[in-house]
Amino acid sequence: MDWVFSQDKEIRMPLLQTAQHSLVDGDIETAIRILPRLDESTRTQMKRQIAERLAITASPAEALSFIRQFEAEPGYDQLQAALIAGVARADAYAARQLADQLPAGEVRDYAYSNIISYHARANPAEATRWLDNVDTPHIRGTVAGEIAAAWYEIDPGAANRWVSSLPVGPMRDATIVGLTSRWRDVDPQQRAMIESISDPDLRSQAKIRQIYSVMRRNPEQARKLLQDGDIPAQERQRIETMLARTRRTY
Repeated sequence: MDWVFSQDKEIRMPLLQTAQHSLVDGDIETAIRILPRLDESTRTQMKRQIAERLAITASPAEALSFIRQFEAEPGYDQLQAALIAGVARADAYAARQLADQLPAGEVRDYAYSNIISYHARANPAEATRWLDNVDTPHIRGTVAGEIAAAWYEIDPGAANRWVSSLPVGPMRDATIVGLTSRWRDVDPQQRAMIESISDPDLRSQAKIRQIYSVMRRNPEQARKLLQDGDIPAQERQRIETMLARTRRTY
C-alpha cells in the first residue's frame, strides 16, 4: 500500500478505487488503518464496506464499535445501514430490529430493502409482508422486483400469482420487470403481464430483459420477440448482433 500512496493523485485514486473491495475482503485491518489517508469519497465508500464486512465476518458488536467512531460525522446513518446489510445476510429478524432504530427516510428504506432482499431468498412470502416498511416508491418497487425474482426460483407459479395480484401501478410494473429476468420461455400470461406495464420505458425494459433471458436457450424465440415495436433501435441492433453470433455457433 505504501507504493500506491507514493503515486500521484491521478494514478493513486483509480488504484485505490479498484483495490478497495479486495482489500476489505482480504485484509480488513489494513483497510481500517489506511482510512485516514484516503480522499473523502473513497474513505466514505470503504467505511461502509468495512462496516458490512465486520458484521458478516466478525460480529455486529464489532461492526458497531467500528462505526461509532464516526458518529459525529455526516453519513453515520449510511454506516448503520451498511452494518444492517451485513447482519441481514445471517439473521433478517435481528437486522429488522436494528433497522427500526433508524430515522424514517431513504437510508432506513435502503436498509430495509437489503433485509427484504436477503430474506426473500429463504421466505419470499414473508418478505412481501415486510414491504410495508419501505416508504420510498422507487426503492419499494426495486425490492419488490427482487422478491419476485427470488420467489420465481423457488416456486414460479406462486411468484406469478403474487405479481398478478398486485394493484396496477409503479410497484407492480417494477415487479414484473424483476420477473422477466427469470423467465426462460415465453407464454401468453407472461406477455400479457408485460403489456400491462403502464410505464412505456419500463415496458420496453421488461421486453428487452425477457429477450436476453430466453436468448441462450431459445434464440429463435428471442428473434420473434425482437420484432416488437417497443424495442429501441440501438438495443435492437445490439441484440441482433448477439443473435447473429449465436446462429454462427450452431
